[in-house]
Amino acid sequence: MPAFPQIMQPTRNLAIAVCLTASTLLGLVQPTKIRAAVPYYQEHAGFIPEQMGPTWRDDADGFELRLPDHFSGTGRHGMTLATYTYALRHWGMTVHLSLMPHPITLEKLAGETIALAKKNFQKLRIIKNTRLKVAGRSAAEIVVQFSAISNHAPISLLRQQLIVAQTPQRFYVLTFFSPAADQTTTMPLFQQVIPTFRLLNKQKIALRRIQAIAAGRRWLQHQSVHHLLQRLNKLPHLYRVQIRHSDVGYVRFHAYAGHQDGFDGVFVTTNSRTFLPGRVVELGKSVNFWAFHHQPASKGPRLDYSTFYDEAETVLPFRNKELAMLHDTRVVINPKTKKATLVRIPNPFPGKEVHWQTELGVEQSGFFPILGHKAHPTGQLVYRCLIHISRQSDAVTVQQDNKPLIFSIGPGMPAVLPPVLGYLWPRLVNLKKYSRMAFVVFDTGTSRLGLNVLAVLGKKRVNINGVRQTAFEVMSRLNPFTTRIWVDSDGRIIKMANADGSVWLPTTAAKMKAMWGHQLGELR
Repeated sequence: MPAFPQIMQPTRNLAIAVCLTASTLLGLVQPTKIRAAVPYYQEHAGFIPEQMGPTWRDDADGFELRLPDHFSGTGRHGMTLATYTYALRHWGMTVHLSLMPHPITLEKLAGETIALAKKNFQKLRIIKNTRLKVAGRSAAEIVVQFSAISNHAPISLLRQQLIVAQTPQRFYVLTFFSPAADQTTTMPLFQQVIPTFRLLNKQKIALRRIQAIAAGRRWLQHQSVHHLLQRLNKLPHLYRVQIRHSDVGYVRFHAYAGHQDGFDGVFVTTNSRTFLPGRVVELGKSVNFWAFHHQPASKGPRLDYSTFYDEAETVLPFRNKELAMLHDTRVVINPKTKKATLVRIPNPFPGKEVHWQTELGVEQSGFFPILGHKAHPTGQLVYRCLIHISRQSDAVTVQQDNKPLIFSIGPGMPAVLPPVLGYLWPRLVNLKKYSRMAFVVFDTGTSRLGLNVLAVLGKKRVNINGVRQTAFEVMSRLNPFTTRIWVDSDGRIIKMANADGSVWLPTTAAKMKAMWGHQLGELR
C-alpha cells in the first residue's frame, strides 16, 4: 500500500501538523509504488469495521496503539512513524513525530495547529478542541471539517487529531482522515483508538531485549531435534479459522520426522483453505524443516541447518486469467482533461469454472552455517539466510523482486530460531514459569531479518469453541504485531489469535467437510 505524502507546513521551522492530499486520500490518483496484494475480505464491498483490530507496537519509535478493524499499515517514512489505510472506505491514519526547536506548551501547540489549518484549508469548521489525558500524559484532541479539491472537484473531509506530549519539545501526532460524510462512523471509531495509544519506555525495552536475546541463546543451546521428536504427535491437527467469530476456512497442521536435502530431521507443514465472498478461495502451504544436529552414520561436527518454504495461491471464479485480473476497481484518466475517476470493471462471463492465479508466489529460505577449512565450523558460528522469492502476478510488494536475498547473521546477533520452532517452541519450554526469549528470524512481511520475542505468560482461562477452560498462554511478537497462543500442558496449540485477525480453533475433518464440502468440490 503506497504511503500517503505529507504536506509539511513549517512552524518554528518544523511540522506540527500532519495532513494528506485529498486526491491521494480518496484513491483517485495512480500510486507511485506497486501496490501490495490485499486479502479479498478487506476489499469486498459491504465490510464495515465492527470492532478493533490488532495492536500495532513499534518498539523502535516508542509507541503502541490498537488499529481499527480492516486497516493495513506500513512502517516509518521520515518523521511519519506509521501509515494506516482502509482503502475501501477511503480512510487513512498516520502517526507523526513532531520535534520542536524550543519548548512549547500543549495549549499553544494546539492553537498553532488550528491556526495553520485555517490558513491552508477552505470552509474550515472546528468540531472539537479539548484537552485530555492519554496513558497518563497530557494530550489535545482536535477535530476539524474542511473543503479541498480533488480532480478539480470540491470534497469535504474530516480530520481528527490526537497530540500527545512526551516532552515540551517532543510530540506524537495521531491523525485520522476520512470523508466528512462518514463522520458518524469515524468519530466514534477514533474514540476507540485514543485510549489504546500509549508511549513506550525505549530504555526499558532495550534492556529487556538484551536479556531476552541472552535467554534465547542459552535456551536454544540445550534444544535438539531428537528432543523435539519425542514430543510430537504422529497424527496431524486440524483447526477451523475464524475472522470476527465467522468461519472462513481451516488449517491442517502436521509435525513429523522426514528427510530433505540429504539430511534427516523434523518437518512442520501447514495447508490452509480460506473461503471468501464471491466464491474466491485462498490456498496456503508452508513446509518447515530442521535437520538433526548429528546425522545417522556421520561423525562430522554439529550440523545447524533449517529451511522453510511458503506458497499462497488464489482460486478465482473466472474462465481465464485476463478476466480475473480485470475484475477490480481501476483508475481511468481522461488524457484531455487529466481528470481521474474510479471505474469498477465487471466480469462479463460468470461461470462455474475456476482459475488458479498465483497471488503471493513462493518464498524459500535456508538458514545454514558458514563453514571454515575442511567443512568445520569457524571459531564463532556464523549463519547465512538465503531467500528465493518467485512471484507470478502484478500484485507484488514494493522493492521485492525475483533476485535472491542473502543475509549474514554474525556472532553478535541473536541466535537463529529454526522456522520449525516458530510453531513448536511451546513443546520445549517450561510452561509453568514466566520467561522471555528473543531470536533473529526472517520476516516474510518485510523481506528483512527481524527480532522475534517469545514469552510464556502463565495459566489463563480462555474460550475454546464456546467452552471456558484453563490453558497456558504464550505469545510471539514480531514487530509490529503480536500472535497470542494458548496451549495445553504438553505445549500443543488449542487456540491461536494471529496478527492478521484470524483465530485458529481445534476441529475435526468431519465438521470441516460438512461446512466446506461444496466449496471443496468446486476446486477439483
